[in-house]
Parts: sequence; structure tokens; C-alpha cells
Amino acid sequence: MTVVRRVHEPLSPLPRGTAGGSGGTLRPPPFPLLGKEGGTRAFTLVEVMVAVALLSVVALGMTTTLVGAQRARARSEQWMQATVAAVDGLEQLRAGHALGPLRDPGRFERSASVSTWNGHPGLYRLEVTVSWDDGTPQRFRLTTLARR
Repeated sequence: MTVVRRVHEPLSPLPRGTAGGSGGTLRPPPFPLLGKEGGTRAFTLVEVMVAVALLSVVALGMTTTLVGAQRARARSEQWMQATVAAVDGLEQLRAGHALGPLRDPGRFERSASVSTWNGHPGLYRLEVTVSWDDGTPQRFRLTTLARR
């Protein structure tokens, strides 16, 4: 059997038990370490720049998504706190009490109104409004009917 090899490729022995001999026959490695001119293989500057550009685009997209998610979380937290303040105010009104102070008075303002509902005696409309400003004015209004 004749083994053909290129001038610049190092030879490696065939494993024992393979076609071609007793382990002493040499063959070229499956992935040569040298390029066509005999130099070491590496990435070109253009390939590196394209890879960096792609990585930058992906990182920018992820950053934008994370910042948007953080803003949505903060806004959701404000709406949840406003809802809790409104529900707390409605419970105070149902119990026949005036509105008590807010737990966090610097961030939210709360107001309430009690009126008869469509002239029905004993049936009242209770309304609590919570407002705050997070860059734009926000308002949450909670209304229910109650008997007294």
C-alpha cells in the first residue's frame, strides 16, 4: 500500500487494527495545524471585527430588554402600592371611619367620597382615589357599594 502525503503535513501513525498496517504506517492528521503557506492558522482581522460587532448588537439588545423590564417592574410596584392604599381606604370607609394616614405619605395622596347611590336609602357609594406622580400624573380609583 502506498501512502501519499503532502510536504508540509506532519505524519501520524495509524492506530493498530485499522486497514493499512500494523501501526507503523503513517498518515496525515485529520486537522492540519499549518495553513497552505506553512504558517499557523488564525482568525483574520475582518472575522474578529464581525464577531465583535455581532456580540455588540446582541449585548445592546439584551441591555435594552433588561432596562425595559426594570422600568416595568418599578411601575408595577407603584400600581400595587396604590391598589393596597385604595383597598385599605375602602375598608376604613366600610367600617364607618374617616380615612387614616397613608403608610408612605410622601409618595401617594389619597382622597375619599361617600354618597347615597341613586337615592336608595341605606345604600352608599364609596370611592377612594389614590394619585401619585412618577414622571406623569397617575390616578387609581376604586369604587364599591355598601349598606350602612
